Amino acid sequence: GSQAGYMVTGLAGGLVSSTAVTLDFSRRSRSEPENSSALAFGAIGACTVLIPRVIALSALLSTSVALGLARLLWAPAVVGASATLLGWRFRKPRADGALHPEPRNPLRLAAAIQMALMFQVAISMISYVQARWGTTGVYATATVLGLTDVDALTMSMSRLDNGLAAEIAASAIAVGILVNTALKLGVGIAFGSGTFRRVAIPGLIALGAATALALVV
Repeated sequence: GSQAGYMVTGLAGGLVSSTAVTLDFSRRSRSEPENSSALAFGAIGACTVLIPRVIALSALLSTSVALGLARLLWAPAVVGASATLLGWRFRKPRADGALHPEPRNPLRLAAAIQMALMFQVAISMISYVQARWGTTGVYATATVLGLTDVDALTMSMSRLDNGLAAEIAASAIAVGILVNTALKLGVGIAFGSGTFRRVAIPGLIALGAATALALVV
């Protein structure tokens, strides 16, 4: 059914790109207003899945950075999971005979090539910025990369030979995730239907607030 289906799709899509899910679901909410709430909760679910995805990706390269991320991001993960479970609990029952959109393949060669290029650019940029401006420059770079590709940011910050302290690397990744959440909030506001915004905006703000609090505490 579309209600549960969109939530499950959001969770699965978060393994690929939570930003793409948020954009697609925001736009879809205008053409499918009856599914706006499910689409919003699906977007929140995608943004929540981003957190364990980033921690797992970081763990492949640096256990210390991954542990730092886990300490910083457990609170937003709990907030996002709670919101997603709330949406699942109050979803509408499946309507028989409802039309469903044709599924599309989320694994695109162009996206893989873009990821590889972004990763190389990120490594070069972070090394240069760190050498020239130190930690402040690293955080500024993380802010920019958070708007484009959180995975590239995570991989470049987690490299064992990048010269960054694990705590700084973890904090920089968290900053990128915070900025990325703000970007998705803007996407939801700009493209979502009224119902989508009423559900997604509080959820994304809660995710961002939990991440920001973890960074300053």
